[in-house]
Amino acid sequence: MRPNSRDCAICTSEKVTDSEEKAKLKALMHKAVSASHLREEKDLKKTLDSALLKGENLNKGVKADEVAWIAAGKDVAAEFQSKYLQVRK
Repeated sequence: MRPNSRDCAICTSEKVTDSEEKAKLKALMHKAVSASHLREEKDLKKTLDSALLKGENLNKGVKADEVAWIAAGKDVAAEFQSKYLQVRK
């Protein structure tokens, strides 16, 4: 496994004795950690946005089905149970 820049900076900063060089390495480590967090936030936002969109689409589909079932005089609860709550094979 290849170490990331944060890990490399930590290892190196533990070996360096010059305080100015240590400060530079610690700044590099913090920069790497910040970049990593931004990437994680973007991934989480993308996942959340996708899940929300999927939920909105499902909700629209359920609503359309219910309106159609009502218009057709069907038992909405039974139709919902059959379509959305049954185990799919």
